[in-house]
Amino acid sequence: MTEAAGKEIKCNYIDKQQQVAMFDQITSAPIRSYMESATITMELTRTEKFAAQNVLRDDVMTVVGRPGTTMKEWAENYFNSIK
Repeated sequence: MTEAAGKEIKCNYIDKQQQVAMFDQITSAPIRSYMESATITMELTRTEKFAAQNVLRDDVMTVVGRPGTTMKEWAENYFNSIK
């Protein structure tokens, strides 16, 4: 993305403990539960215990009517469109 944007784009990594601490502060029960479920899903995927997340399908054509793109292709198209 940095290459496509022409400026440095940084990732602010937050580990699992930091995520949990942030999610614990969410007062909305449905939103907090959703975020907690995302943490569980990421952990199961990381440890290769959530096989459903490892299935690869090209649904982009079915859903949006065009072939899928890589992150690089998406970033180049996006950043070129806003110049």
